Amino acid sequence: MENTPQNPNQPEQYQVPPLEPAGLNQPSRFPKKLLVSIIILATLIGGYFALAKYQSWWPFGDSVLVQTPTPIPIPIPIPIPNEISDWKTYRNEKYGFELKYPAEWKIENTSNGVSASSPNSSKSLAEGGIYAMLINIFPTKSLKVSDEIGKLPAQCIIDLKYLTIDGQESLDFLAKCEFAQPRQILWIKNGQKFTATIYLDYDMIKNILSTFKFTR
Repeated sequence: MENTPQNPNQPEQYQVPPLEPAGLNQPSRFPKKLLVSIIILATLIGGYFALAKYQSWWPFGDSVLVQTPTPIPIPIPIPIPNEISDWKTYRNEKYGFELKYPAEWKIENTSNGVSASSPNSSKSLAEGGIYAMLINIFPTKSLKVSDEIGKLPAQCIIDLKYLTIDGQESLDFLAKCEFAQPRQILWIKNGQKFTATIYLDYDMIKNILSTFKFTR
């Protein structure tokens, strides 16, 4: 077989390399770390919902318990009577307060506060009768009336109302444990606890206390 001489003027032929399947040698466009993170996150989410369903934490459905917030009591001012022009004024310098009372009533000092007698009080306390109201005043370290009422067992308080006396929050309550106690209204000012024990004429006593004012 004779060798065909190459023409020096003929261009050298270029051999095209064989094509490889696409994607065999190309780097992946989806990082492996991101893929692993997605798989772990999906596993955690699935595990949470499975546990929530088992532990009754499931946030969907009709069995969700909605807790109603406890209402905060708002002090209600004692209404001031319209006709007090003919009432007398009692002033206590020792404890720093004053109040008005009907002319037919009687206010007297006691060892720890004051007493109030109404026309319905049959006799004086010394004669075996009862007062309409006694206000006893004692020192206290409590700052709020709720601190004082908290000292009584909860089951003893059968009726509780919130009032205000001269801008101070007060509690109007009835206590009954081993024995029934008269109705009481309690308020605190300047380290002193005022306790009005009411035996008679509850509505009139509230009107009298509506005129209560601190003088210092």
